[in-house]
Amino acid sequence: MSINGAPFCGPPVLASTATKSHTLSTLLAQMFVTAHQSVEATSRSMWLTIRRRNYVTPTHYLETVRNYKALLAEKRTELLSKSNKLSGGLTKLDETRVQVSTLI
Repeated sequence: MSINGAPFCGPPVLASTATKSHTLSTLLAQMFVTAHQSVEATSRSMWLTIRRRNYVTPTHYLETVRNYKALLAEKRTELLSKSNKLSGGLTKLDETRVQVSTLI
């Protein structure tokens, strides 16, 4: 679907969110590739300097991505828990405020 010849991606908020998500995914992918290539370059340098091999395989790259995803899920769970706790505390404060106002 298009509007005035431009593709329609839904309301601006949704389009913006989709773009940010895509941009974040792209940046994360670039970060992982850069880190993997940096380790490969350092491994080559290590071989030339001290003649010690350090093998970097695609499996190492995939393990890094898996570990990142696991850590991200853990941190999101932590954040959700803290958010729920804060929300509960604010609700209690509001209830207390109402009760105190009835006492006055």
